[in-house]
Amino acid sequence: MSVFKEGLLKGKVAFVTGGSSGINLRIAERLAEAGAKVAVNGRNVEKLEGAVRGITSRGHTALGFPADVRDYAAVEHVCAAKAGVDMLTRVLAMEWGGAGVRINSISPGPIEGTEGMERLAPSEAAHERVRQLVPLQRMGTRDDIANLALFLCSDAASYITGAVLPCDGGQTLLGGAALVAALTG
Repeated sequence: MSVFKEGLLKGKVAFVTGGSSGINLRIAERLAEAGAKVAVNGRNVEKLEGAVRGITSRGHTALGFPADVRDYAAVEHVCAAKAGVDMLTRVLAMEWGGAGVRINSISPGPIEGTEGMERLAPSEAAHERVRQLVPLQRMGTRDDIANLALFLCSDAASYITGAVLPCDGGQTLLGGAALVAALTG
């Protein structure tokens, strides 16, 4: 059951980079479920085709666009490392705002069942240390991130642009050193 009304994004188009797997695949699925036509970008063509097939098999509209955002020739306008994504979000929001395009980004915290957390916290003990560190005392889910993305794409967020929103159960309030200590502890 969703807290969002059915067809919330009908008539809208969403572009999801890295949408062929993990958190961003769940975001693409959630946006499609809400009625958006979804354009999914990913490096691995096979995974990308599988993601698009999965979305369209449930009656939604999706197209895949293979490109490696780390390959500047493949994606001309994406030329920032992850550390530069915050500024890129702000600059693109200023550049495209006049055209009615809103640009926001989500900074996820520890998300259960993702490849990143499996690499960073490979043991149950490490997972538990991370859970205890997060003020909400749990790891996030892919749906937590997808719900925030859905909100940002909805008209309820029509005056939000250029924002970098953490979705991390409060983990960033403690600073990065605390997470590093929990992972190496």
